[in-house]
Amino acid sequence: MNSAKHGVVVGRAATSPYELAEAFRHHGMQVTWLIRGPRFLRRVLDENGGALVDDIARSAGVDIHYGAK
Repeated sequence: MNSAKHGVVVGRAATSPYELAEAFRHHGMQVTWLIRGPRFLRRVLDENGGALVDDIARSAGVDIHYGAK
């Protein structure tokens, strides 16, 4: 049985880390996601698309930090 209450996702803003954050939330964990870049999928999405994904993640309870090192 997992007793963790908080998960930290460290990685670029791509689909695999997003799925990991989603899985943590699904299991009731608090999630902090550290992203090195300025937005989710910065090479694929424009600022509005990145903001949309950010809004969805934050509304699900994910605490995202951009520009993290």
